[in-house]
Amino acid sequence: MMRNGEKMKFSIIIPVYNAEKYINRLIESIIKQTYCDFEIILINDGSTDNSLTLMNELKKQDTRIIVYNCENKGPGLARKFGYEKSSGELLFFIDSDDFLYDEYVLENINNIYINNKFDILFFDYLLKKGNKIIRENAFYNQSYKVGIHNCELLEETMILGALWRKIFVKDKMKEEYFYDSNNFEDFYTTYMYLNNCKNFYYTDSIFYVSDKSNLDSLTKTMNLTKIEKTIKIITEIYEKTILNKSAQLVILNYYVQASKMIIKMTESKERKKIVFRQLIDLRKMLSKDQLYIRLYIRKFSLRNLLDYIYVILAKIFY
Repeated sequence: MMRNGEKMKFSIIIPVYNAEKYINRLIESIIKQTYCDFEIILINDGSTDNSLTLMNELKKQDTRIIVYNCENKGPGLARKFGYEKSSGELLFFIDSDDFLYDEYVLENINNIYINNKFDILFFDYLLKKGNKIIRENAFYNQSYKVGIHNCELLEETMILGALWRKIFVKDKMKEEYFYDSNNFEDFYTTYMYLNNCKNFYYTDSIFYVSDKSNLDSLTKTMNLTKIEKTIKIITEIYEKTILNKSAQLVILNYYVQASKMIIKMTESKERKKIVFRQLIDLRKMLSKDQLYIRLYIRKFSLRNLLDYIYVILAKIFY
């Protein structure tokens, strides 16, 4: 139960890029919340469709909606801009093609915070792919009991990057936690923020629906240049995070997945060799005891083991 009717203000920060098909659905899911103390910060990130017009129309309907029009700089800087403009105590970053699960989401989050004073909140969600809907756990390779936990427990967990999977406390967020990139920038923000946390709260309640049906979203097809940029970001994460084992899982997982992608790419063999070497250099940052490999396989699945073997064998040709 909520203590003495305490209420926190939410700043709901939404970068928007060509989301005219989805923005009304998202805003409706927020406006219908039973909890009313929030602001919606919409950042038009250089959309070329009708998104800005729709956002300005929505702004006329509710004074809690604030619209900013910016040139395209990518989600990292758009979220940073929204954070700088925010006035709430709790930060909720939402992707423009997604929506809140039901009308009680903000009320439930407020109650959890008032009773637990978490530094960061993780919650379960639904993944929507066309007509298929799948329930997903907040953590990729680990399970926790509902409740408050010490952040040291996250050492053997690969924390997923997407900021919408979490609720942040504004007083713990800093401008330097945001990264200027279109890929993996959310991992950087997450791991830098966790350096400033002592505890996390996990709830198995579903608060969010992630819609992966939007082919025009911020996620683009991977290429060698993006892989090179991601290697740079992951290297910075590893050098700066206090969650060393967790970062090693990120490195190994990316090493395997990016290697698989490179093998299938049609770009020149020489160019692929160059990026492969960068991935190998990234992997060399891992500890020598190989414990992270066993942890990777044990915490994930047989598929991870097969992927790892596939990459090792395929790499011979490069």
